[in-house]
Amino acid sequence: MSTNRSTPRPPVASTAPQTGARLGAPTAPPANLPAVPPGHTLVPKEPAGPTVGGELQRAAKKVGYRIRYGAAPLMTMGGLWGATAWATTQAGMGPVTVGAGTVALAAAPLIKKKLRLAVRKALCTMRRKVWAGGALTAATTWTMAAAEVGVGFDTLMPAALVVGGSVISIPFWWRYRNQIPAAPLKAVEPPPAQPALPAPEPPRELPPAPHEDQIEWDEFVGCSGGALPGTCLLDREELFDLDGNPNGSAWTIKLVRGKQTTMSAIAQSENIQSAYDTTGGLLYVERHPSGKQSLARLVKMTRNPLSTESIIYKGPRLDLKTGIAPISLYPDGSGYAYYRFWEPKSGSCHTLVSGTTGAGKSGVLTWIITEAAESGVVATWLLDPQHGISVPAWVKHVDRAALEMEEIKAYLYAAAAVLEARGRYQKTLRWYDAEIDEWCEGKGFFEPTPEYPLLMVVIDEAHKVLLDQECVNLVAYLAKEGRKVGIKIVLATQVPSVTELGGNVVIRDQVASGNIIVLRTANRLSGQMAYSGSLPIDPGAIPKVFEGTTIPTKGLGYVLSATERPVPSRVLYVRDAVKRARAVDVKRLDAMSEQAAAAILEQMLGAPRAAGAAPGQPVAPVVPLHVVPVQGGDDTRATAKHAVLDYMRRVGRPVPAGEFNDNLEYSPAQIHKALNALKDTKQIRQGGWGQPYELADSVAGVGAAQ
Repeated sequence: MSTNRSTPRPPVASTAPQTGARLGAPTAPPANLPAVPPGHTLVPKEPAGPTVGGELQRAAKKVGYRIRYGAAPLMTMGGLWGATAWATTQAGMGPVTVGAGTVALAAAPLIKKKLRLAVRKALCTMRRKVWAGGALTAATTWTMAAAEVGVGFDTLMPAALVVGGSVISIPFWWRYRNQIPAAPLKAVEPPPAQPALPAPEPPRELPPAPHEDQIEWDEFVGCSGGALPGTCLLDREELFDLDGNPNGSAWTIKLVRGKQTTMSAIAQSENIQSAYDTTGGLLYVERHPSGKQSLARLVKMTRNPLSTESIIYKGPRLDLKTGIAPISLYPDGSGYAYYRFWEPKSGSCHTLVSGTTGAGKSGVLTWIITEAAESGVVATWLLDPQHGISVPAWVKHVDRAALEMEEIKAYLYAAAAVLEARGRYQKTLRWYDAEIDEWCEGKGFFEPTPEYPLLMVVIDEAHKVLLDQECVNLVAYLAKEGRKVGIKIVLATQVPSVTELGGNVVIRDQVASGNIIVLRTANRLSGQMAYSGSLPIDPGAIPKVFEGTTIPTKGLGYVLSATERPVPSRVLYVRDAVKRARAVDVKRLDAMSEQAAAAILEQMLGAPRAAGAAPGQPVAPVVPLHVVPVQGGDDTRATAKHAVLDYMRRVGRPVPAGEFNDNLEYSPAQIHKALNALKDTKQIRQGGWGQPYELADSVAGVGAAQ
């Protein structure tokens, strides 16, 4: 039998899918696989896990990627050292050749356009270009020096390369300090929505326990038959004194709408004080800050900060823009009540001061005169039939003082003459209104200036002066017509009734329309005469001394003025009035007003004199006033030239340009044109730009502009 016959091979299973087989259907295992023993299952082999070497390789790549910018300067320094070492030891190149090679090596990447664009983008600013040039220069210098000295570690060249290269690389490292990329955030799918559970009911809060003030109010005031039935206290506010110490509470009184008002609550102040078993110095009712008539404000203090010897006046605080100054201190720590000398864009504000003997009227008058004298814009006339004993410190330090009835009547006539002279002046006054940027003719209001001061006529013991009918008519005329021309009337009397004020309703109404200061009065009727509204505390019930002390309540009362708040306050006490009166420069009237007054006084009294001057002494010099005539046309340059020259002759010294703007009734542009015109005609001269102007010798004595 032949042995060359081939043995049949087992059929090989085809891995290709058969025709018509359904995709995804399980296929039979290959036939060449070993048979699975019975009771065993064929499990697929899991992929191999990460190896230590692979993890280290990935970590190294990640670290290298992160420090690629920081390591770039170090790699550059290493490459520079190696290239220089090879060039000097192996190739035998000299310093010049090595330096040229360094420059050529740095410029080699610029051959390719893509690298050239990358370099241009990197060196986009001049600062970067300068830095790159400096780095190339330093590298070239080092390679040439290393070629000459050597690059071995027995020389200083490696150290110089490391130190110098590190210093030069500082800007590069700073620029790329934040180049570590942040790890990408993986989107986290929100958990599947859970069915909403019913929200638990919040715990019910118990209402706060009522304050003891509310309990007493409900029991004695808001109850049926109480002072204010149906009312309650809301919104407690803690009070603090000026030193920041707690001092009681303030409450909002909720009134019964349609049946009670703020004034009806204020009228019940004494009954409320009785309900809380306290005094008027510690409790009062006032208007609510919101102004609503269905609300009021209750102030209940634990101590009265006004019950000290005095509230000391510390210096002038008159605001020349608003015309007001703080005159008295409120007890609840809210600050000061303000007194108005004049109202902007309107005129002067008259004053009525009332109070019985020992209530502090003299202190109020002293404060008014002191504040006016130290302002520099108020000239004061003091008229006192009791020879000035109320304000002795100021008798000789005001513009004028009349201490006899004959003098007082003459001074009232003189004030009327000032009123008429100022009225004629303001009727023809041309003035610039900055609000509308226009020049106006005729001024219907008054705002004081040092050159055109307010005239304040203080009449102490006014009830005695107004027994004379001529004085009544004059005071009524001044009170009614003097406001717009800057004449202010201050009346001080014990009882502000119409009878005590000469039986003239005009006087009482006019002076009470400005400032009302009500101190302790002899009876309730006297206090209510001064103020048309209801006062929370009867001025007649203000005690002579503070409760529990022997300190008199001088200056304690109501100030109803710029702050229309009928709340008791205490007027500041000028302790050093004598010292202040001697130190202040007496403010005189302007020349026009002084001339009008002097003519009447000379006619009625003979030789007029200023306050404090000896008989026969001439009147003290006054501040001249420049009157600007009304021009028929629009061109006021000629008049401005006259005003400039008149002012320079008057002051008799070089004048800066800004001083003309402050003292003349012309716009800066008109004054500038007038100065240029006078310089062109050589009537004035200027040493240089920004220097003051001087009169030329040829016009220094001439009385009018040429």
